[in-house]
Amino acid sequence: WARPRAFERARATPEGKRTCAACDGFGTRACARCEARGRENARRDGEVQARGAWPRWCVDCRGSGRSVCMDCLGTGAHRDPIGFRMGED
Repeated sequence: WARPRAFERARATPEGKRTCAACDGFGTRACARCEARGRENARRDGEVQARGAWPRWCVDCRGSGRSVCMDCLGTGAHRDPIGFRMGED
């Protein structure tokens, strides 16, 4: 049987930058579509599916249960806002 690996950090955070607060520097987050289950038809109560039922894999994470962090775009480093703000004094 294959054993799952622990999630590794995306890359080393560049010198002088802080890690992303949303993904804690990993570059990935739990998939919101399948709730980190990897399948869209997984039972929420933890029971096994009915006999003959085929898994319907999540299209966002492709069955891994993890998706790219959109706050840091998978780099694991904090991104400052781009552009300028109107109306703030």
